[in-house]
Amino acid sequence: LAPAVHRHLGFFRQVPFVDDEDHRLVLRDDLVDELLVDARDSLGGVAAVPATANQMFGPAPSIAVRGEELYVGTGRQPSIDVYDRRGRPLRRITFPSRPVPISTAAFEGAVEELLDAGRLVGEQRAQQRAALLKRGFPPEYPPYRLIAVAPNGMVWLLTSQMRDSVAHLRAVSDNGNVVAEVDLPGENAWLLEAGDDYLLLSYVNAEGDMRVGAFRVRRRAG
Repeated sequence: LAPAVHRHLGFFRQVPFVDDEDHRLVLRDDLVDELLVDARDSLGGVAAVPATANQMFGPAPSIAVRGEELYVGTGRQPSIDVYDRRGRPLRRITFPSRPVPISTAAFEGAVEELLDAGRLVGEQRAQQRAALLKRGFPPEYPPYRLIAVAPNGMVWLLTSQMRDSVAHLRAVSDNGNVVAEVDLPGENAWLLEAGDDYLLLSYVNAEGDMRVGAFRVRRRAG
């Protein structure tokens, strides 16, 4: 699993996408040579795919690659669009979702955590707080936060939020059936990779340390 960890750490150093005014993720050709991933995972053939605007608790795009297919989730609805390497649509995977409302208390708490992380104080903190509160928040959490696709085609959705104490994941087949739901320990979880028999996540443990964990996936007999 070490190569997978290094590949993802390299990916986060140089993400060759920019979000243009139409909220479409566009590949920056001038950054392709700086992308520190295995050449077999190159995204060089992608021109543009639909994305979303950034908003606290709002939907955000998540992208995964499987062979010659690109899986794109905007987070705006319980579905994932599949494209070929040239950005041509192939199919849409739609799955059931249970809407979870966002409370005002959760939103205000997230705002304070963001301000704490930025070490803002005094008037600057007050101005930033007012600006964030003015932007508001959507009525419901997105149906997923991150996606990963295993080589066998199983789509894994990370549905928990950054402030949750556990990582909740759902496994969805290519026809949209939810085949598994899994809870894993750890806060601030980030889904890095899905294999046929493992999941790779980063998370914060009970001691407050960042960890990368590999979790084995086993199918129940029958």
